[in-house]
Amino acid sequence: MTRGALGDWLPMNPPVSALTLTGAEIESLREQNLGRTFVADPFP
Repeated sequence: MTRGALGDWLPMNPPVSALTLTGAEIESLREQNLGRTFVADPFP
């Protein structure tokens, strides 16, 4: 693999986003992420 090929795979200047979340929103996102991580059938 060359450095040029690596640059095609990984964006060197990815967009950056900023947002405001409440504690309840963070908890909901965390629960969703954990649910997807430990699901019994990952490819329904």
